Amino acid sequence: MKSANLSPLCWRNYGKVWLYSLMLFTVSLSAVRSLAYTKQPQPVLISTEIVQLKDANSQKIQQKAENFVDLLAAEKFDRVRNELNSDLKRNWPASKIKQIWEELLAETGPFVRRGKSRVVKTVNGDLVFVSVEFKNTTDQLLVTFDRDRQIVGLDFPKIETIEEISEKVVNALAARDFARARGYLHPFLKQEIFPEQVQQKWQQLLLQTGAFERQVKTEVRQSSSTENMDIVLVTIEFEKVTDNLIVIFDRDKKIIGIDFPVLN
Repeated sequence: MKSANLSPLCWRNYGKVWLYSLMLFTVSLSAVRSLAYTKQPQPVLISTEIVQLKDANSQKIQQKAENFVDLLAAEKFDRVRNELNSDLKRNWPASKIKQIWEELLAETGPFVRRGKSRVVKTVNGDLVFVSVEFKNTTDQLLVTFDRDRQIVGLDFPKIETIEEISEKVVNALAARDFARARGYLHPFLKQEIFPEQVQQKWQQLLLQTGAFERQVKTEVRQSSSTENMDIVLVTIEFEKVTDNLIVIFDRDKKIIGIDFPVLN
């Protein structure tokens, strides 16, 4: 067995797996550099206009994210769905959004209140962190926007272990619930990868391996503290072969890479 590089979802060079994390870091660093560039000396009028424009854009995105969370808290799932990017609406009926929300509340307790939010600019869009208080915990919901200020992702607090997340991802793939599988990807990936692309990768895999049969076991390969990532090997039995699907996590338990095995 060997693996083909199916970037960005796939990355299996074990000795170089840190490169994917480096790519994500580079995206963040590029955003920081672009912000730093705006602070260079320039005519006062232009500088003021740029700052005002950025503030206005950030405020609009921030307000949209807060309203989105308020709709979730009010359990107005049809309206939540209407706020999603058009490509996601096909994969996220209101019933599925309701199911995900209820699964979260089963762990966190009832929603209590929404707190403040903050915007983080990225190269391919924006991230809005919204503080939320539940009965049992206080955490943040992360709303991901693309360049057109459309919502392309919502990250709930990760209450599962990385082993459990990996198993859920494989279960979602096997059930052809590609929207749910995508939901565990890092927000930066969500700005570029949609359920249709996840489906394509899975179908390409099944053409090589035959039909999915069952998960055999899950094993964590923790990396050193300097690499800031963990690797989970999910052993899967397919019709033609048994092999590992590799899931790569950052320290926030968000998936930054998935490597699908392929046959020779």
